[in-house]
Amino acid sequence: MNMEHSTLRTQILVVAIGSLLYAIITVRLNVLIMPGTEQTAVRPSVVVPMLIGFLFGPRAGFLTGFLGNVLGDVVTFNDFFWPWDIGNGIMGAVPGLAYVLLDRERRLGRTGLLWAPPLAVAGAVLGMGFAVPLDLYMGLTVNTVQQAWTVFVSAAATDALNGAVLLPILVLIYSRLLQLSQKTVLHAGPVEDQVLPERE
Repeated sequence: MNMEHSTLRTQILVVAIGSLLYAIITVRLNVLIMPGTEQTAVRPSVVVPMLIGFLFGPRAGFLTGFLGNVLGDVVTFNDFFWPWDIGNGIMGAVPGLAYVLLDRERRLGRTGLLWAPPLAVAGAVLGMGFAVPLDLYMGLTVNTVQQAWTVFVSAAATDALNGAVLLPILVLIYSRLLQLSQKTVLHAGPVEDQVLPERE
């Protein structure tokens, strides 16, 4: 039970930090609009919910994408657009399949690095595939099928590219840092085995 509580506390902390980080980076980069579009921003920040999902599971990835996008929308537009918020949640949840299907060693090893790019692409396509048609149906930010198609292609493409490139890099960095920290702990050894200097 204590381990379950610890895991839950860890996920809550990770989601809170991830959501805030996602919102901050997204707000800062919302001004970078892709050429030929009116609404699609270049968002390398999408890798944040993807990474959280990959490392901590679909639920954590979904909540990070959803809450982070809500915060970003509120700050930028003083409003939120829930089809896009859910779409960003889906984008974070799909890479979480690695958490479900792979054990920790494989997820942080070569297998995980091979899984990361296609999961990132799938998350981007499914997330935007949910958000854009629903936005068109509700008439929130897109009003025609042609406009919706343009937005979907541009948003899914840039999010997929950012995720496919950045997710395996960050997973590799996380894995190396984790190994380094474990080696440091093992090298230090138990406190009782350490030789303390004698007082003069």
